[in-house]
Amino acid sequence: LRKEAEGNARDQLLKERFEKEARDRLLAEQAEAEKKRGSLAIFLQLMGQRKNLIAKEEDEKKRKEEEEKKRLLAEQETERKRKEEEDRRKALAKQIKLNTAPKFEGNFVYYGLYPQSEVSDKQTVEALKGKTAQNGKWIVHDDNEYAERDGRYFLVEPIKWRVLEKENGEAYLLSDVLLDCHRYDKSKNKFAPSEIGRWLNGEFKEVAFPDGGAYLLPQDGDMVSLPTKGDLENVVYGFKSDGDRCCKVTPYAKARGSYVYTSNGCGEFWTKTPRFLHSDCVLKVCDDGYIQWFYVTDEESSVRPTVRIKIV
Repeated sequence: LRKEAEGNARDQLLKERFEKEARDRLLAEQAEAEKKRGSLAIFLQLMGQRKNLIAKEEDEKKRKEEEEKKRLLAEQETERKRKEEEDRRKALAKQIKLNTAPKFEGNFVYYGLYPQSEVSDKQTVEALKGKTAQNGKWIVHDDNEYAERDGRYFLVEPIKWRVLEKENGEAYLLSDVLLDCHRYDKSKNKFAPSEIGRWLNGEFKEVAFPDGGAYLLPQDGDMVSLPTKGDLENVVYGFKSDGDRCCKVTPYAKARGSYVYTSNGCGEFWTKTPRFLHSDCVLKVCDDGYIQWFYVTDEESSVRPTVRIKIV
């Protein structure tokens, strides 16, 4: 009986051990299955993410292609308008050379010629290389005139003037852009004998007006002058705030040394109003339109001439 009992006990232990091993195998198999299912889920998740990423990349590629198309179209339209405007100015310049009388267009007048925009057409630039100015003035090519500065070429265009005052058969005009760069003087702030006063009424007047300034009228003894502080604060003339005094620099003036504020393309320009009790200072308009005094020796200030003309 004792041996039989011992045998039954062993059988029971073996049974329990086998059952435990079976449960462990089952748990291991279940764990492996869960692991595989988890891996599959992660795999499917990664595939989904990759698919979404590819879709996003395709969308981004299409967006960039559309932006590039728009950019190219905008550039083409800008170039078309630039060429159209250039052709208009060339035609107007030819008209002015044939008929030098001032041409009124609304609140503006075209009178005289001066280098302004830079030539970007490579073919024209190549054709201009090696050519020299005629009569000490401009280079002539295809009936158009050009100025050269350090290997760059600028189209001689009609000067656009803003009409400040118009009465009794006369008009008082202010250049619509900053045409050139010139220091005021080496030491003094009186306009008439200054370097800038002599230059405006000498070299500038000679080259800017093909008719020799036949329609110019004197302003305090000068045919070409600069605006006064009073002019630039006159609300009747359209100067109601600093912003109204801001003025763009032409590419030619920039090439000649004019300072240009990159944010708005405007520069600083002289007035002929001296600073009180300071013989070496004159008032100047800053790039933001604020009027401030500067030393007359400043080399980066621009020129915004004024003229008075007779209306015919």
